[in-house]
Amino acid sequence: MTDSRPATDGGTADAPGRGLADRAAWYIVAWVVVSGLLVLLVTRVDRSPGPPNTHPAGRVGAAAVATAGPAQHGAPPDRSVTAAGSGDWTLAVSYTPVESFHHGPVVRVAGCLRVTCDSRGDLGGYPADFVAAVQAEGSGRITSGVHAGAFLGWAAGVGYWLDTAPRDSRGKPLTAFTSAGSGTPLLSLRTRLRILACGADESGAANDMVCARLRAATWVVAEVRGPSPTRSVTLYVGAESGPGFADGRWNTTFSHAVLRIG
Repeated sequence: MTDSRPATDGGTADAPGRGLADRAAWYIVAWVVVSGLLVLLVTRVDRSPGPPNTHPAGRVGAAAVATAGPAQHGAPPDRSVTAAGSGDWTLAVSYTPVESFHHGPVVRVAGCLRVTCDSRGDLGGYPADFVAAVQAEGSGRITSGVHAGAFLGWAAGVGYWLDTAPRDSRGKPLTAFTSAGSGTPLLSLRTRLRILACGADESGAANDMVCARLRAATWVVAEVRGPSPTRSVTLYVGAESGPGFADGRWNTTFSHAVLRIG
């Protein structure tokens, strides 16, 4: 009689076991290959350059850091503003025009009857160069007509309005030889400033009389303009003191000035 029991000497009965082992080995190899590809892909993504910083805060912050940091070549000036002083500033003088010191054809002006601008109407007629000065400085004192003693304000996008005082961009009244406007975030609101040296005015002269008054005052930053930061400060000196003020020594800009905080 023929023996039908399975062979036990390593013959054909071992084939199923070898097949399972082979498949397991292939699975391991495939897993290693796929894992390696994923690692390479993640590494390439991490090292790829990202998009440029387009957020306004990022640009301003970078500009402020670049301004405050040292230059790349030569002996760098101190770009920060400290109690020890900081150079290479531009100083501009602002003032309030006074109607009686101006001339020219009468120009009718319409706008807001109050600073709240809840009603509009005719604001009166004023000399043409006074109206032009109001547009340049933002406010002017009226000395004639029913609105004598009031201030004619002006701003782009708003137009004209009647007011009780010249104001900064935040709506706060300006104070002569105190209110200053900053052109850079390096000088924040309510920062106290002193002028150590004025540098030269637009004519290249020292302009000692004006500089002495600016240096004697303690200035407080009342507004910070933007969006492009510049090393400039605007100093408010009050109302015109006489005819020709706008063409005189007070209407000037100084370059290479030195100032300090505190």
